[in-house]
Amino acid sequence: MIKEINIQQVENSKGKKEIARDILFDLAEWFENETAIENYIEKSSKMPFIGGFIGDNPVAFIVLNRTSDETCEIFVMGVKKDFHRLGIGKLIYEQFEQLARNLGFSYVQVKTVASGYYKEYDLTNKFYQAMGFAKLEILKDLWDEQNPCQIYIKCLCKE
Repeated sequence: MIKEINIQQVENSKGKKEIARDILFDLAEWFENETAIENYIEKSSKMPFIGGFIGDNPVAFIVLNRTSDETCEIFVMGVKKDFHRLGIGKLIYEQFEQLARNLGFSYVQVKTVASGYYKEYDLTNKFYQAMGFAKLEILKDLWDEQNPCQIYIKCLCKE
């Protein structure tokens, strides 16, 4: 686990875009389509955004999108490849969950490619399950045949 990581909410739209661009382009295996990456970058700049930094260098981020009065989603999340498996994803997700609770949300959802199609997304699915998410359903035609959408949900209820 990295101890010197600084996790904080980022307010500046330009800063959000720079962080998202830097990290998403490092994750080509997950975000191959440049148009989709630019779409994530642009939309993320207008949503609640948490960044993870080592020194001044961004290494992770997560973005919250409101989907209803009760539910938000992880719009996009990324950790630079050199920092995978060090606990940074867990730390940044925990801050996301706290932000979601503070904003009054009861549930969080996330959409990803279902397991069994790409090794990178198999790791992503394992991460969300480790964070306490439950499988809700798979939508086979939301994106396309090669990318069935797995929806995960989690109750933010007080324990």
